[in-house]
Amino acid sequence: MIDRGNELTAYSAPGHFNDFDMLIVGLNGKSQELVGTGCSNVEYRTHFSLWSMMSSPLLIGADVRNLDAVSLETLLNKDIIALNQDVAGNQAALARDVDNIQVYAKELNDSSWAVALLNRGSETTDITFSPRRDLIIEWDRYYLRDLWKSEGNVSDYILYNIPFTAEVMSHEAKVYKIWQPPDDVPPPDVD
Repeated sequence: MIDRGNELTAYSAPGHFNDFDMLIVGLNGKSQELVGTGCSNVEYRTHFSLWSMMSSPLLIGADVRNLDAVSLETLLNKDIIALNQDVAGNQAALARDVDNIQVYAKELNDSSWAVALLNRGSETTDITFSPRRDLIIEWDRYYLRDLWKSEGNVSDYILYNIPFTAEVMSHEAKVYKIWQPPDDVPPPDVD
């Protein structure tokens, strides 16, 4: 269903959202309806990331009384929930699809962007993202924040006219927020 996301993007906005079905985070193969052993914790986190990028309703399909610590950590990530609940209501669009690598992006209410780097392959790989190439935005510099890490001083993550590269495990999605710094923020000293 998520692969058809670009066809459905125009139908997502405040008050009406595309429902990509229930979240399976925490089921761990214990569903009577879904056959199989379940997903790894990385795959559950990817699942939650993509639902949030798509602004899909976050309906937990597992018994919340029995969730383990990792599932709770995934489902309670404030930055990823905020991404899903952004008031613009935009659904992510597929910005790039090459081999087993996909890049999804959506503009947020504050003119920043959320970007998900998805590795559908079976090996860990480096994924490079460029706002100029993948979003066709002419930013000379931008802040970058990893929404799963939820740490770090924003000023430590400013990038100048360069793409960034992340190591992404098999079936993992790394999710970032990028935005432009104010004009009065000086460029870094270059030796």
